[in-house]
Amino acid sequence: MATSKNVKWLGKHKCDFCTGKLIEKILYDARTIYGPWAVMCDEHFKVYGLGKLGTGYGQKYIKQTDPIGFFKVEG
Repeated sequence: MATSKNVKWLGKHKCDFCTGKLIEKILYDARTIYGPWAVMCDEHFKVYGLGKLGTGYGQKYIKQTDPIGFFKVEG
């Protein structure tokens, strides 16, 4: 259940590396090995992410059904 301290993802739900595929369960907003930040699915974070989360590295969001949306769980 969301509280006032929960952070909800309000951006797009498509991975920048997949071709138009919606992210279904785990979403990352993180720096890539190329320098710029990207929205990534779990698979592409493992390939193109820095492998770290937190200030300067990125955040991890998990999709929930109640309340509906992606909520920050790490970073």
